[in-house]
Amino acid sequence: MPLRHDPVVAAAEFITESTRQMMEQTPSATLTYGAMQVFPGMQNVIADRVNLLIDMRDGSEEELLQDEAILKRALESIESKGFKIRFGQNHWLKSAQMDPNVIRVIEQHCKEKHLAYKHMNSGAGHDSMVFGKVFPTAMIFVPSIGGISHNPAEATAISDIQTGFELLCDVLKELSE
Repeated sequence: MPLRHDPVVAAAEFITESTRQMMEQTPSATLTYGAMQVFPGMQNVIADRVNLLIDMRDGSEEELLQDEAILKRALESIESKGFKIRFGQNHWLKSAQMDPNVIRVIEQHCKEKHLAYKHMNSGAGHDSMVFGKVFPTAMIFVPSIGGISHNPAEATAISDIQTGFELLCDVLKELSE
C-alpha cells in the first residue's frame, strides 16, 4: 500500500480538505461533488485518473472567486504529492441577486405573523435565477423535515406548506397594490 500512487485516494483527500476549508473560510458557499469517474474503473486495478464534477455556488461573484481560489489551493496540495491536475469550468453562472424591497416585504410579514425566518443564500438553482433578471424577485423557503432537500427523501409538514402559502399570498397582495 505505501508504494501506491492512487488518484482515487488523492481525490478523496481533495474532497475532504476543500470541504473543510470552504466551511471554515466561506460558510456561505455550497460545494457539491456531483460525480466522480474513475478510470479504468475496475475493482482490482489502481486507477490511472479520476474526473470529479463539482457544483459551487455563493452569494456574489466576488465570493465565488474566493471560493475558486480555495479549491485551487486544495488542488495544488494534491499536485504537490505528484499528481497531475487539470482544472476546467463547464459553466459559470452569475449569482442571482434578490430584490431588497421584496425581501423587506417578506421579512415584514414574517414579523407580523411571528414567524421565525432567516436570510440565506440558496445553494440550489431556482427559477428565480431567470426571473430575477426581469422581475423583482425573492424566495420563501419552508422547512424540510430533517433539513433534507433536493433529495427523494425530502418532505415538508402540511402545516409548514400552509404557512408558507399564506405568507406568499400576503406578500403578493402587498406587492400588487
